[in-house]
Amino acid sequence: MTEKKFKELIDKYLQGKTSPEEEKILNDFQDFAISHSTESVFKTDDNKKRIKEDVFGNIEDHISKKASRGGWIRIAASIAILIGLGTFFYNTGFSNAIVITNNSETFKITKLEDGSQITLNAYSSLRFDNNHKGVRLAELDGEAFFEIARDEQKPFIIKTGSISTKVLGTSFNIKETDSVIDVTVATGLVQVSNGTNAVKLKPNQRVKYSSTSKSFKTTEINHNLYTSWYKNKVEFNGVRMVDLAKYLESKFSVNINFKEEKSKNVQMTLTISKEESLEDVLNTINYISELTLTKTQTNEIEANFKNQ
Repeated sequence: MTEKKFKELIDKYLQGKTSPEEEKILNDFQDFAISHSTESVFKTDDNKKRIKEDVFGNIEDHISKKASRGGWIRIAASIAILIGLGTFFYNTGFSNAIVITNNSETFKITKLEDGSQITLNAYSSLRFDNNHKGVRLAELDGEAFFEIARDEQKPFIIKTGSISTKVLGTSFNIKETDSVIDVTVATGLVQVSNGTNAVKLKPNQRVKYSSTSKSFKTTEINHNLYTSWYKNKVEFNGVRMVDLAKYLESKFSVNINFKEEKSKNVQMTLTISKEESLEDVLNTINYISELTLTKTQTNEIEANFKNQ
């Protein structure tokens, strides 16, 4: 659930159109927002109580009488979103769960009742339903890495935009950006479908789906380039520079230009820690390989052979 969708749910609540399940989600978020925001905003419990009674009480007076008590949740939620409280985790026995990350940190979900583990990237959200018509269903906005416990009687399906990713038990990454959705497989088999067409992926395969053209493009890749963003360090063994460049471009938001086509195929083995800066990584590559990577004044990276 994105911030936009969450705010739409709040508006729906104020209009008296939410279901009991949706109201419980919002009420749980309300409690979460108040308890966490007061730790950094309000100095004492008395201060917290006064703010809640006076400010939110006044707000409630201006809300339509059709809205139920607790209508001030709209402001509580807005405060939570604006001050970046981090991760909101709503669950009912882990059969149903909503996770929203609202900062630059990742969040690992380890207590799903089927034994699966999911790592949610920053500014992403996940809704999970373990009992949806005989399947384990999740809805993802953003990016997440899935490690799904095998259950041949109950497939795991992740809905992202207009596509569905179906597995029995495997590990893979899904990333949604604008009109493109990427699915990369680390282990096991995965089926990705838009309802009309479907592709099956094996380990070290990646599919890019365009919601604009409704087309799939499958490529062979080193899955570590796309599935290791949450790890403290990533180990690359014999990775081609052109593939490593894609990883660096995504991680550091830079462009890498190759002066010669053959420089793209230079291979290297290295480990990149999560805390390393772009400059640290460039220095390592320049030291261990036959290439020199230089940062230009336009904040781009040029790759050349050392003897040039």
